[in-house]
Amino acid sequence: EQVSLAPPAPGVTPETLDGPRQVLDWFEAEHEVLSASVALAAGSGFDTCAWQLAWAMGDYLRKTGRWHELDVIERTGLAAATRLGDLAGQAAIRRRLGGTRALLGDYPQASAHLSECLELYGRLGDRAGQARVHLDLCHVFESQGRLADGLGHAEQALSHSLAVAYKAGEGAALSNLGWFRALLGDFEQARDLCWEALALFEELGDHDRPAAIWDNLGYAEHHLGNLTEATTYYQRSLAMFKETGNRLLQGIILDHLGDNYRAAGESGEARKTWQQSLDILDDLHRPEAEEVRAKLGTEPSAPDQRTPSSKSETA
Repeated sequence: EQVSLAPPAPGVTPETLDGPRQVLDWFEAEHEVLSASVALAAGSGFDTCAWQLAWAMGDYLRKTGRWHELDVIERTGLAAATRLGDLAGQAAIRRRLGGTRALLGDYPQASAHLSECLELYGRLGDRAGQARVHLDLCHVFESQGRLADGLGHAEQALSHSLAVAYKAGEGAALSNLGWFRALLGDFEQARDLCWEALALFEELGDHDRPAAIWDNLGYAEHHLGNLTEATTYYQRSLAMFKETGNRLLQGIILDHLGDNYRAAGESGEARKTWQQSLDILDDLHRPEAEEVRAKLGTEPSAPDQRTPSSKSETA
């Protein structure tokens, strides 16, 4: 998703950042000032600046687990876009707020925001926007264990994306379809869908989104008994998420990797990897931490019996 910005004011030179690590370092240094700037802009009549800045901060705050801070500024941004009567702005920031409420475990509010967002994108005739919302709803339903509902939203996301040749949405939808098929036990179809998604992102030159797909493939290969391939894919995914700073998905993938080590008889590596997962998930106050803690404290259940961790793809 992209937001159209006004050109820089005379005398303003945009800063150029080279690569994800430099972007993360810049946000780490500046995010407190930026958060304060959202409230200042909203209180000073600069509503466009307020909602666009809240939107722009979303990826960084989401990846680093600052979800309560993000919730505050997105609410401020939504109020600003509403005052403007900017339907596209309302849709963009409401979609982000719905995702944040899901991360905070407030699924009724997440669903309400995303449903209203779907209606806004429908009024705007924006099918790519509708596809993105369906992808977000995948995450909401997966988090609640409603896998059939999540699969249905992935299918709707694919339909909207194909209708308008929205390739990034198509790839994310294929990835989600693969993930839900894996969670539902159809590992061979999951593998095929994920390879299709990877090929599409390679064609687009997108080197960030495949991180989640490599985890999907690791999960499928694990359950197909191909543990060496699964280890390779999980480690590739983990390295990519470390590069982009997504802490939640690092914790989830470390959990998956620990399961794979245990299945391969490498109990020491499994415990070490689960501990790394637990450290991250505890720090983020995530409910998935309890299951990882149980694996470290008692004999863990088989991986295919666990409650799935939410990691659906967005676009």
